[in-house]
Amino acid sequence: RSHPSSGYPRPVLLPRPRTIALAPVVSVGASRPVRLTALATVIAALASACSVPGGAPGSPGGPTGARTATGVGAATANPPATSGRSGTTAPATTPTTTPTPKESTAGHCARTLVGGMSASERAGQLLVVGLDVNAPRESLDDLVRDRHLGGVILLGGWFRGTDPIRATTKHLNSLVDGSRSPGLLLAADQEGGNVQQLRGDGFTRLPTGLAQGTLARDALTRRAASWAEELRAVGINVNLAPVADTVPAGIGRDNDPIGQWDRQFSSDPAVVSRAVGAFIEGMHRGGVAATIKHFPGIGRITGNTDLTADGIVDRTTTATDPYLRPFATGIADGADLVMVGSAIYS
Repeated sequence: RSHPSSGYPRPVLLPRPRTIALAPVVSVGASRPVRLTALATVIAALASACSVPGGAPGSPGGPTGARTATGVGAATANPPATSGRSGTTAPATTPTTTPTPKESTAGHCARTLVGGMSASERAGQLLVVGLDVNAPRESLDDLVRDRHLGGVILLGGWFRGTDPIRATTKHLNSLVDGSRSPGLLLAADQEGGNVQQLRGDGFTRLPTGLAQGTLARDALTRRAASWAEELRAVGINVNLAPVADTVPAGIGRDNDPIGQWDRQFSSDPAVVSRAVGAFIEGMHRGGVAATIKHFPGIGRITGNTDLTADGIVDRTTTATDPYLRPFATGIADGADLVMVGSAIYS
């Protein structure tokens, strides 16, 4: 939705409940297939459209300022009607309801907007698809317009500064029908160190996770807030960070997906928990949604699950494992999304 300082969609950051699932997709335009995770959610996307009554998403009378809302109503709606003659799904009638006493305006708006979606529109909202830096900007146009995508993640290393990114997000937003869509989740991996998809003029070169983990909480929050402002300025409203995985000191860089690249905040889950909370708070101050990953943790494996999950098994993590603490505290600290790891846990 429109934010007065940038003109780009900015999510309303809602407290629990949040419903997030993940599914593998393939990046469009990559020189080779890229395995990634698609953020599957209706509520998180709807949050970007709803803050005040009476304004359609993206419309001049729509929401323009608030970043937070309290309380979310259940996203329930009447099922869409099906035509007996053609078998096609017709758009559902938008329910004319009023918020319950315990339901926020944003929650009511989300429930109403879902109720007005067809089955096809609801299905599209469950997918975020990758756009590779080498792909034409128009590569996803048909999917966004006709398949009602929930969002797009920029992949492949966008290292030429702010202008190409701003032009891309502006183009993608122009494809959305503001009268029926909550707007796009526009995401990037902006963790730090080697994992920083957006670089060049206008972007701070971020330190590694290990370096961030040594900072005092307030210092990390301030830095994360400034990084979030850089993202928001180019139209990115979701950061696929912070990493909540803990890599034991005894494994270190033998852990291919995290430790090898110093992506973890620490080998101590208590330190990781503190840094995760600080990072989330900073993202929120800058108006960007935060994602904790990779639940329930990939810090004890050796193979790289970005390439395959075959034969990659964690036989250590349990339901009461202290390494789960950063995920629990991250959710308590207001994480907007949870990315799920693809290792096998046994």
